[in-house]
Amino acid sequence: MIKRVLNHLKTTFRNNPADLILLAVVLPAAWMLRQWWITTIPTEQLYDFSTYYEVAVNISQGMGYTFLGQPIAFQGMGFSILLGYFMKFMGDTSELTAKQFNVLLSMWSILMTYLIAWRLSPKRVVRWGALLFMAFMPQQIAYTNAIGTEILSAALLSTLMLVQCSGDLLKGRIQWPMVGALTAALALTKPFYLAYPVAVLFYEWLSRKDLKRGVAGMLVAAAVMALLVAPWTYRNYRHFGRFIPVSYNSGLVLYLNNNADNTHGGFMPIDQIKATPELEAKINAHLENGAKSIKLASDLELDLKPAAQAWIRENPLEFAKLAIIRVHSTFFNGSWDIDAWTMNKYKTLETDRTEVETLRYLAYFRSVSDIVLTLLSGTAFLYFLVNLPRFFQALFSLKRVISWQTALLMLPVGYNGLVILIYEGQPRYNFNLLFVFVLVVMLVVQKLLEAAGRETAYAGDLPEKGIKSRTVRPGKRR
Repeated sequence: MIKRVLNHLKTTFRNNPADLILLAVVLPAAWMLRQWWITTIPTEQLYDFSTYYEVAVNISQGMGYTFLGQPIAFQGMGFSILLGYFMKFMGDTSELTAKQFNVLLSMWSILMTYLIAWRLSPKRVVRWGALLFMAFMPQQIAYTNAIGTEILSAALLSTLMLVQCSGDLLKGRIQWPMVGALTAALALTKPFYLAYPVAVLFYEWLSRKDLKRGVAGMLVAAAVMALLVAPWTYRNYRHFGRFIPVSYNSGLVLYLNNNADNTHGGFMPIDQIKATPELEAKINAHLENGAKSIKLASDLELDLKPAAQAWIRENPLEFAKLAIIRVHSTFFNGSWDIDAWTMNKYKTLETDRTEVETLRYLAYFRSVSDIVLTLLSGTAFLYFLVNLPRFFQALFSLKRVISWQTALLMLPVGYNGLVILIYEGQPRYNFNLLFVFVLVVMLVVQKLLEAAGRETAYAGDLPEKGIKSRTVRPGKRR
C-alpha cells in the first residue's frame, strides 16, 4: 500500500514539475511566517487554552492527565496528551514549544488540503489556490499562537478526508481501519466526533449507492474507533465511577448555551443563569459552594443536561432562535476570535508605532481577516444551500447520486454545523472547517473561470457590426 502511494506521488510530481517548484517556495515561506508570528506576536492563553497547556505540562512532567493535582476529563484529551509528550521529547515546557507543535500541525494541514484539492480536480488553479490560501490565510497563521485543539482537529480531519477519497490507492481493508483510527483521534480531541463513522455510510450511499460497502466501512471504522477510545473510557470509569466515553462537559455546555437567560447562543457564566432553587442547590453541592473548580465537577452534567433538554423541549422556538444566532456567530460575525485568543497582548508590544498607528494596524488586520472569513463562509454557505436539495434527493433515493466531491465536502460541514446549532457558537469553532471552505471556494473559482472561458470563446462569433477586435483569433476557434 505504501509503495503504491509513493509510486503514485512520484509519477504525479514527475508529470507536474511546476508543483514541486511552487511547494519549494510556498512551504518555507509559510513556515517562516508562522515562526515569526509565534515569536513576535504576544498573547495570553485564556480559559480553555490555559487548561490545555497546564494539563500538557503536567503530562510532560510525569504527573499524568491532571489539573490542580486531580484527575480530569473536562476536555478531549488528544491535544494535551500529544502536546505533553512533544514537550517531553523536546525537553522544554515553554509556551513557545507548544506553539512550535502547532506550526508543525499547521504545515501538515497545508499539505493535506493541497493533496485533497488535487484529488478533487486536475486543474492547477484548484490545488495551487488551495495551497496559497492555506499558507497565507490570517486565521491559519494566527491560531499557531493559541494552545488549543483547533489546528490539531483541522489536521486530523483533513487527513481523514484525504484517506476517505483515496479508495483507488487504499484497499478497503486498509482504508476503513485508517478512517477509524483517525476518527478515534478526532473524537479524543473533540468528543462530538464519536458519531462520525456514520459519515462513511453516507459517503458511499450518496456517491455510489453502495450500501453494502458503506455499512461494512462504517462498522469497521466504528469498531477501530471504539477499540482505540476504550482505554480512555476505562480510565474515566476508574477515576469517576461512571461511563464517560471521552469527557464530561457536554451537559454543561448544553446547559450554558441553552437556557432562558441566554441571548447570544454562546458561553455564559453559570452563576448568571437563573436556575430553579432545586437545581441551584445541586449545582452548589457539585461545586462545593464555590470551593471546587467547575472543570473538576465530573457529575455536574448529570443534573445540567436534563435541565437543558427540558428547556429545549419546552421552548423549541427560542431554541431555534439561539441556533440561528450560533450559525451567525460562528461563520458570519467576523474574526474577533483572532484578537481575543491569538494576539490579545499585541498592544503591550514595544514598537515604533504611535498608539493611533497601532490601533489602525489592528483594525486593518481585523478587516483583512473579516473579509477572508466572509468570502469563505459566504461561498461555502451558498454551495451548501445549492447542493442541499440534491443531497436529500440522493439520500432518500435508490438511484439518484451526487458526485463524490460534493459528498466529501458537504458531510463534514453538515456534521459540524449540527453540533454548532445545538451546542455553542463563536468564530473559534469555524476553524476546523476553514480548509473545507477553501476547497469549496477553489472549485467555485474553477467553474467561474470555465464559464468565463466559454463566454470569451463565443464573443468572437457575435454578428453585430462595429466589433473592432475579436476575442477569438481566426484559426483558434473550437
